[in-house]
Amino acid sequence: MSVEEHKAKGKRNINCFVVTVSDTRDETTDESGQLIKSFLADEKHLLAGYRIVKDEPAEIAGLLREALANQQVEASYCQRRDWHFAPRRNLRGHCGATR
Repeated sequence: MSVEEHKAKGKRNINCFVVTVSDTRDETTDESGQLIKSFLADEKHLLAGYRIVKDEPAEIAGLLREALANQQVEASYCQRRDWHFAPRRNLRGHCGATR
């Protein structure tokens, strides 16, 4: 199958779950989470959920397991604001899950 055929037959919209990892943000101060949700909406994807979780691996993993247990969720996006500057933990194994 060619790339064009794949795109033509592929699903146009997916249900996404956005996770922001932060000890200090809430929905009113999570600018990057709002931006990701805006990008998804601009591309006509659906928001199946959005949560802010504390920077604790067990909490992050639990939330992602919960989100992906929902059959409507097809992809998750997990972000951490200061990932590149002062990572507290290696969370790469917990983020970016898809079905």
